Amino acid sequence: MKRHQLKRKVKEKQTNDKRKEIEKPVKIDNKIIKYTTTYLNTIQKSIILFNSKKYSDCYQYLLSHNVIRNENEFAELLLISNGYDKSNIGNFLSKDTYELNKDYKLLNYYIQKIQFTNVPILTSLRFLLSRINLPSDSNLLLKIIEIFSNVFYADNKSYGIYKDSNCVYLLCSVILAVNTLFCRKDINNIKKITKEEFSSMNNDIDKSIC
Repeated sequence: MKRHQLKRKVKEKQTNDKRKEIEKPVKIDNKIIKYTTTYLNTIQKSIILFNSKKYSDCYQYLLSHNVIRNENEFAELLLISNGYDKSNIGNFLSKDTYELNKDYKLLNYYIQKIQFTNVPILTSLRFLLSRINLPSDSNLLLKIIEIFSNVFYADNKSYGIYKDSNCVYLLCSVILAVNTLFCRKDINNIKKITKEEFSSMNNDIDKSIC
């Protein structure tokens, strides 16, 4: 066989070997696939239970399938996972009538999972409201704002901006009230307030932040 023919044969063999290597199926551990599928199916079923307002069933189901170990991790899952209805989260966490949320334990866990340190209050409040829909009942709504204010103040106490958690609570209440007035289409003839008027409304809260 001539030299150039031998080179061509060798080159063809190398090309075929590379093609075969590319065509080899990727080997995936079946245990990994099974675990991932099982986990996703478990989360999906828990979402269905939670969105059906079967909160205790949802918790027990996740617990029995080793997705979570306690209420703290349940609160974290509600915060970071998509799919759980935000209105249901607000309804659930704002009531201590549920055994799981006795003394607002889960609500505290939920809000404490959010990083508020050195984050502006408006940004912090917006993030919370992006993860949870506030209840229409004012008493339930204010309970969430109360816990938020306590946690936010504790995280930022060292900066000396807010004199106490009550200051944060009142400021959040005013922000929500003004936002509601301007966003509700069923309220007519709303007089827009200026920045100076808004500051004047909050003079009794803390002059340093108005």
